[in-house]
Amino acid sequence: SIRTYDHWVEVIYLLNLKYPLLEINLLGSKNGEKIAQELDALKLSNVHNYVAQLSLLETTRLIANAKFFLGVDGGLMHIAESFCLSGVALFAKFLPEYRLGYNSRLRTLSVADNVSAISPQLIVDELFKLLGE
Repeated sequence: SIRTYDHWVEVIYLLNLKYPLLEINLLGSKNGEKIAQELDALKLSNVHNYVAQLSLLETTRLIANAKFFLGVDGGLMHIAESFCLSGVALFAKFLPEYRLGYNSRLRTLSVADNVSAISPQLIVDELFKLLGE
């Protein structure tokens, strides 16, 4: 899928280097289980795997209580948007302005064909800007 990001392990690793105490909740459906298992294998105490384990209501509660959102254009991003979260959203093919409101607090990174073409370092750099680094 053009909206499945294949490099979350690298992104989480880079985030963890800078913010080792940052609590990270992995959310999503079954298509994210492989990457979640790879992250589980790293045994990072601040990374919590909820992939394919929660109801939509439980997932929404976690997102609503988050400090920021990091993910792709999809349902979870729209939930984050509905709670006015700041964060970084990855887009492919569709322009972010077609999917997000005018007052969105989400920074966007967009490519033409597949979100996996976005470098992990670019994503982390955008998040660091958001966090004031």
